[in-house]
Amino acid sequence: MKKFLLATTLLLTLVLGGCQYLPWNKSAETPSDSTSETSVATPEIDYSSYNKVLDDYEKVAKGTLPTGMDVNLLASQVKSSQGFYTDVVYHKTDLNNDGVDELLLALEMKSGEKSLLDIRTLKDGKVIRLTNQENRLDQIGERMTVGILPDNSLLYRGAGTATSHIYAHYQFSENGQSLVKAKEAQELVDLGVGSPISLETLSWKSVSDKLPGGSSTEKGTAETKTSVDYSPYNSILKDYEFILDHKSEVKDTINLIANVYAGMAEHSQAFTYAMVDMDKNGIDELIVSSKNGSEILDIFTLKDQKVIRLTNAENKMQMLGTRFKAYLLEDGKLYTQWNPFAGDPQTIHTIWKLNSSGDKLEKVKEAKTEDEVSPGARMNLSSLTWKSVTEKFAATASSSNQNTSGKMDINAIKNGDFSSIEGRWSNGHGGEDLVFSKDGLIAPEGFKVDLTESELVNGLLIARYSAKDFGVFIKFVPAGVRIPDGTSMGKVVTDASDISKDRIIFHAAFPLHGDPEQFLYRVE
Repeated sequence: MKKFLLATTLLLTLVLGGCQYLPWNKSAETPSDSTSETSVATPEIDYSSYNKVLDDYEKVAKGTLPTGMDVNLLASQVKSSQGFYTDVVYHKTDLNNDGVDELLLALEMKSGEKSLLDIRTLKDGKVIRLTNQENRLDQIGERMTVGILPDNSLLYRGAGTATSHIYAHYQFSENGQSLVKAKEAQELVDLGVGSPISLETLSWKSVSDKLPGGSSTEKGTAETKTSVDYSPYNSILKDYEFILDHKSEVKDTINLIANVYAGMAEHSQAFTYAMVDMDKNGIDELIVSSKNGSEILDIFTLKDQKVIRLTNAENKMQMLGTRFKAYLLEDGKLYTQWNPFAGDPQTIHTIWKLNSSGDKLEKVKEAKTEDEVSPGARMNLSSLTWKSVTEKFAATASSSNQNTSGKMDINAIKNGDFSSIEGRWSNGHGGEDLVFSKDGLIAPEGFKVDLTESELVNGLLIARYSAKDFGVFIKFVPAGVRIPDGTSMGKVVTDASDISKDRIIFHAAFPLHGDPEQFLYRVE
């Protein structure tokens, strides 16, 4: 009997002791600087790269416009929910047991409950957003929720119809750089998974409490990047946007077979672009692709503010796609696979890199098999920030200062001069009108346009429309400017306004420019 009791006691000790070290129970972990005779030394990971994400969420939580920030827009509810949400908080834990802690971000409610907003991970010091637009997890938090299961996989719950839900089980990919949907069902029981852990049991910190490390260096790099004027790329984006409505007309400045891809995705998402500094010279190359990096179609760079097409007739890459595939490599090179003739099984494998001048792709190696050229690791394109070609770069100061008499002057408005929009603005559908004098908003009473953190982006002005205990975004959109596409509840929102006219629109976290009745126009 004594032997049985002793064995039982030892077994319970082992089981209970092991539970202290479940991946999400970070408070019970052994401090990183502690030593053990049986432990194996592992390189210390610098998590300070996450600080840029924390900075962005902190700014949005305090009311800063999220323009140019890769964040979940629901974070702005901290400022506008009148105390229901109190902060954006984070927790760091290794979800897929690869030795690298993921960054979990959540909305904290007044009750202390948490609602997961975002998940990031690190690869070679680079931050990768796991809950992104590609897997439709970029706006989780209210009607779409994600919970962490005991095995560290994820449970998604979203609205299917007015009376039903959709459940999905997500797991990490083999390389740990993306989330893959393993199964989807209309009933939770059909997924065959357990219940999520309680997020309130984790140790959370405010996003204002940053991680230790080299944040100053990171900040300096970011500031250097933003000093480059990328508006010359707009001519290329406009040429790709033109194909969306004129599929039979392709300009010779871009991929001549791009029209093949024009109908393969929702209108504005057929062509997207991302920025990558391939040769690390401080100038980002423009990577144009079919939807969100699905197929690279074109690559451009800047030289003395002139656009140079890198994928051109000289290197036979003027028609990437179909039989000519291109892949970005993690070291900044380009790997291509080319089938010269339809039906010919022979493929030419080539490695390219930018030349020393940064204005031409030069051949590094070519062979008949991939093994012979040894391309190395391909870049995870889902980790890049992809935007629709309808979303342009901010114009230079000299070009944006131009104004046509009688038209909305967003530069003057930003500087406090509202004379270009003086008068009444209405949506014509019974909503409250806005009335401006040359000095600002005069009706409705008690409201104001706050320009403190206003920004000129993509040819429009974004500011705050506020009153006591109330605040939303307001956009001043000049005639001829199309509002970039956004997403709401997993669907793409496209500008439904009359772009031939000046207009005004305001909204909270979710974009509303897909509804034509939300726009206010000048009352003549």
